[in-house]
Amino acid sequence: MLRLIRRNKGQPVQEINMTAMCDVVFQLLIYLILTAKPMLVATELEISRPQAQPDTPPSPIPMVEIMIFKDDYTLCGKRVTTNGLEKTLHHLAGMDKSQTVIVKCAPDSAHEKLIDVLDLCSSAKLPNVSVLSM
Repeated sequence: MLRLIRRNKGQPVQEINMTAMCDVVFQLLIYLILTAKPMLVATELEISRPQAQPDTPPSPIPMVEIMIFKDDYTLCGKRVTTNGLEKTLHHLAGMDKSQTVIVKCAPDSAHEKLIDVLDLCSSAKLPNVSVLSM
Protein backbone atom coordinates (compact mmCIF):
# COMPACT_ATOMS: atom_id res chain seq x y z
CA MET A 1 0.00 0.00 0.00
CA LEU A 2 1.09 3.47 -0.63
CA ARG A 3 1.92 5.62 2.23
CA LEU A 4 0.60 9.05 2.02
CA ILE A 5 2.80 11.81 3.22
CA ARG A 6 0.97 14.40 5.11
CA ARG A 7 2.01 17.90 4.67
CA ASN A 8 1.37 20.48 7.18
CA LYS A 9 -0.71 23.18 5.71
CA GLY A 10 1.11 25.75 7.69
CA GLN A 11 4.59 24.99 6.29
CA PRO A 12 5.37 25.83 2.69
CA VAL A 13 6.73 23.00 0.54
CA GLN A 14 10.39 23.54 -0.29
CA GLU A 15 11.32 22.69 -3.87
CA ILE A 16 14.75 22.71 -5.51
CA ASN A 17 14.98 24.86 -8.59
CA MET A 18 16.06 22.35 -11.27
CA THR A 19 16.34 24.92 -14.04
CA ALA A 20 19.36 26.57 -12.54
CA MET A 21 20.97 23.18 -11.81
CA CYS A 22 20.46 22.02 -15.43
CA ASP A 23 21.98 25.25 -16.70
CA VAL A 24 25.08 24.75 -14.54
CA VAL A 25 25.47 21.11 -15.66
CA PHE A 26 25.18 22.04 -19.35
CA GLN A 27 27.67 24.88 -18.96
CA LEU A 28 30.16 22.53 -17.29
CA LEU A 29 29.63 19.97 -20.04
CA ILE A 30 30.21 22.56 -22.76
CA TYR A 31 33.32 23.82 -20.95
CA LEU A 32 34.78 20.31 -20.68
CA ILE A 33 34.05 19.50 -24.32
CA LEU A 34 35.65 22.71 -25.58
CA THR A 35 38.74 22.50 -23.40
CA ALA A 36 39.41 18.77 -23.74
CA LYS A 37 42.36 18.05 -25.97
CA PRO A 38 41.82 14.84 -27.98
CA MET A 39 44.72 12.42 -27.88
CA LEU A 40 45.83 11.25 -31.27
CA VAL A 41 46.49 7.53 -31.00
CA ALA A 42 48.40 7.38 -34.29
CA THR A 43 51.08 9.75 -33.01
CA GLU A 44 51.62 7.67 -29.87
CA LEU A 45 52.32 4.35 -31.63
CA GLU A 46 55.89 3.17 -31.97
CA ILE A 47 56.39 1.74 -35.43
CA SER A 48 59.62 0.19 -36.58
CA ARG A 49 60.08 0.77 -40.27
CA PRO A 50 62.58 -1.25 -42.28
CA GLN A 51 65.71 0.53 -43.38
CA ALA A 52 66.52 0.88 -47.03
CA GLN A 53 69.11 -1.67 -47.99
CA PRO A 54 72.04 -0.77 -50.18
CA ASP A 55 72.41 -2.44 -53.53
CA THR A 56 72.16 -6.14 -52.87
CA PRO A 57 73.71 -8.69 -55.18
CA PRO A 58 71.26 -10.69 -57.25
CA SER A 59 70.00 -13.78 -55.52
CA PRO A 60 71.36 -17.07 -56.80
CA ILE A 61 69.30 -19.64 -58.58
CA PRO A 62 67.22 -21.32 -55.87
CA MET A 63 67.77 -24.84 -57.18
CA VAL A 64 70.14 -26.35 -59.74
CA GLU A 65 68.96 -29.41 -61.61
CA ILE A 66 71.54 -31.70 -63.24
CA MET A 67 70.23 -34.53 -65.40
CA ILE A 68 72.49 -37.44 -66.32
CA PHE A 69 71.73 -39.28 -69.54
CA LYS A 70 73.53 -42.12 -71.29
CA ASP A 71 75.71 -39.82 -73.42
CA ASP A 72 75.58 -36.33 -71.89
CA TYR A 73 74.59 -34.03 -69.03
CA THR A 74 72.03 -31.22 -68.83
CA LEU A 75 72.19 -28.35 -66.39
CA CYS A 76 68.83 -26.63 -65.83
CA GLY A 77 67.62 -27.98 -69.15
CA LYS A 78 70.71 -27.00 -71.21
CA ARG A 79 73.20 -29.52 -72.54
CA VAL A 80 76.71 -29.13 -71.03
CA THR A 81 80.02 -30.93 -71.07
CA THR A 82 81.90 -32.14 -68.01
CA ASN A 83 84.20 -29.09 -68.07
CA GLY A 84 81.26 -26.70 -68.49
CA LEU A 85 79.46 -28.40 -65.61
CA GLU A 86 82.52 -28.06 -63.39
CA LYS A 87 82.94 -24.36 -64.18
CA THR A 88 79.26 -23.65 -63.59
CA LEU A 89 79.21 -25.48 -60.26
CA HIS A 90 82.29 -23.58 -59.04
CA HIS A 91 80.71 -20.30 -60.15
CA LEU A 92 77.46 -21.12 -58.31
CA ALA A 93 79.37 -22.17 -55.20
CA GLY A 94 81.20 -18.83 -55.29
CA MET A 95 77.84 -17.02 -55.23
CA ASP A 96 76.19 -19.14 -52.52
CA LYS A 97 77.56 -22.16 -50.65
CA SER A 98 74.08 -23.26 -49.57
CA GLN A 99 73.00 -23.80 -53.17
CA THR A 100 70.69 -26.81 -53.61
CA VAL A 101 71.69 -29.28 -56.34
CA ILE A 102 69.33 -31.99 -57.55
CA VAL A 103 70.90 -34.75 -59.63
CA LYS A 104 68.48 -36.82 -61.72
CA CYS A 105 69.71 -40.02 -63.32
CA ALA A 106 68.19 -41.69 -66.36
CA PRO A 107 67.73 -45.46 -66.07
CA ASP A 108 70.26 -46.12 -68.82
CA SER A 109 72.97 -43.78 -67.46
CA ALA A 110 76.25 -45.18 -66.17
CA HIS A 111 77.01 -45.13 -62.46
CA GLU A 112 80.39 -43.59 -63.19
CA LYS A 113 78.69 -40.47 -64.52
CA LEU A 114 76.75 -40.07 -61.25
CA ILE A 115 79.96 -40.49 -59.25
CA ASP A 116 81.68 -37.89 -61.48
CA VAL A 117 78.87 -35.37 -60.86
CA LEU A 118 78.95 -36.00 -57.12
CA ASP A 119 82.74 -35.50 -57.15
CA LEU A 120 82.29 -32.19 -59.01
CA CYS A 121 79.75 -31.04 -56.39
CA SER A 122 82.12 -32.05 -53.62
CA SER A 123 85.07 -30.23 -55.21
CA ALA A 124 82.90 -27.11 -55.58
CA LYS A 125 81.99 -27.47 -51.87
CA LEU A 126 78.24 -27.68 -52.44
CA PRO A 127 76.83 -29.67 -49.49
CA ASN A 128 73.13 -29.71 -50.43
CA VAL A 129 73.00 -32.46 -53.07
CA SER A 130 70.03 -34.76 -53.67
CA VAL A 131 69.99 -37.72 -56.08
CA LEU A 132 66.79 -38.82 -57.82
CA SER A 133 66.07 -41.43 -60.44
CA MET A 134 63.81 -40.77 -63.38
